[in-house]
Amino acid sequence: MTEDAAERALWVAVELAEWASETIRGASGTGVGPVGAVREKASPADIVTDTDEEVEARVRAVLRREFPGWGIDGEEYGVEEGTSDAPRWLIDPVDGTTNYAHGIGWCSFSLGLAEPDGKPLVGVVADPWRGEVFTAVRGRGAHLKRIRFARCVR
Repeated sequence: MTEDAAERALWVAVELAEWASETIRGASGTGVGPVGAVREKASPADIVTDTDEEVEARVRAVLRREFPGWGIDGEEYGVEEGTSDAPRWLIDPVDGTTNYAHGIGWCSFSLGLAEPDGKPLVGVVADPWRGEVFTAVRGRGAHLKRIRFARCVR
């Protein structure tokens, strides 16, 4: 992957992480807990919220538009194959859904980009409750960015 492609992927990933953080944080209007029903997937311990689905759907739409031909593998909507030599995005829209569903503000948004062989290229983890986005790009180390939310959530 070129330096320009990695920089663009990082920029898009950070923008998505900031949007996802605000969405996760503000979904209930109280700053914690989900909006809508909590539903079981494979078992009672495997749950999904409307927020999980909303965040992943939006992230997928942006990634498809910005990086056509790249693969996407998300927790809620599965795998979309990319071209054979393309990198693949990995999405966990609400990492810690059980905490989130129970009103515990200890979850995150996770987005990664890997080479076709699985080697990591870019990683972004956002903590909506602390207003932090952790980023990493292979060969460039890891960094912390603070988020300024556009709206106040009480």
